[in-house]
Amino acid sequence: MLNYAPMKDCEAINDQMLVLSSSVLKKEYKNQKITQTCLPIQAEAFYNKAVFLSDRSKNDSALIFYEKAIPILQKVKNEEMLAYTYIGLSTVFRRKADMSKAIDFLYKALAIHEKKKDFEGMGTVYTFIAHIYFSQQEYQDAFLYTNKALETYRKIHYVPGMIDALYNLGIICINTLN
Repeated sequence: MLNYAPMKDCEAINDQMLVLSSSVLKKEYKNQKITQTCLPIQAEAFYNKAVFLSDRSKNDSALIFYEKAIPILQKVKNEEMLAYTYIGLSTVFRRKADMSKAIDFLYKALAIHEKKKDFEGMGTVYTFIAHIYFSQQEYQDAFLYTNKALETYRKIHYVPGMIDALYNLGIICINTLN
């Protein structure tokens, strides 16, 4: 549902999910099914709130919500959402010009994608790592990771990823020549 509503409505609905899940989880229930149902909802709501804040460049606030999501995602073993959270954290740290932390979180996301053999996810993370190196004018590393992305996308015949990687390789080569 949140994918089809206007952004303002999505954020309002997400805030209601946060309030409701927090309210339910504060109460002690003997029935663990309620907790098992609400924890993933709360984690996703924290993640969504972080994305909404990050999109508005409220990076410090976004960090708080990403960090709230992590222990819950680990507890409910939602590794895919955990990888997205690490990528989101990387984006925030990149905006804050802390490239070391940005890359550290990308490697955490990469480890999850490698474990799950999610080649599209691996290619995406390689691309993000390459973008960081490119922004620091470390063209050899940017080239290396963009090439890794290309090879990863080739394994699964993911054409949009291959096109993006080839384009990025061209941009890197142009900048290397200049």
